[in-house]
Amino acid sequence: YPEFFVPEEVRESYNNSFVGRGLMAYMKYNKDKEEYVPLDSVAKVLGYRYIFDDVHYTVTLSAVDSYYTFTMNQNKYEMTDGAYAQLSKPTGYMNTLYIPSKDSEEIYSIKAGYIDNTDYAILITKGVESRANELLALLKEG
Repeated sequence: YPEFFVPEEVRESYNNSFVGRGLMAYMKYNKDKEEYVPLDSVAKVLGYRYIFDDVHYTVTLSAVDSYYTFTMNQNKYEMTDGAYAQLSKPTGYMNTLYIPSKDSEEIYSIKAGYIDNTDYAILITKGVESRANELLALLKEG
């Protein structure tokens, strides 16, 4: 990885700000030109329980008072109240279910950050995006 200089005041202010839940790298899923996010990583970032049903090819993400169930190759998902909502495109599968980034952003406030010229991406929460923009602004000033 290339090294670059980070001013002391920036380092102190942002020390460990990207550690822990909120930043997660993963392998890109390229079903089409759409960006996707893996549901197992979304669950880790949010602290949700991840339940994979290999008989029905479903993934359920559950929290204390809510759940969402997604099915492989389907463009709808079940919500806590038993109602179904539409995804912009069907889910994909590559060792876990993937959903389109724009749907993940709408449902969970998490989106994909595809890294150019690599096979990798990161999940971007609103908190990570905000901190990254603040850090970028500080680096541009210094």
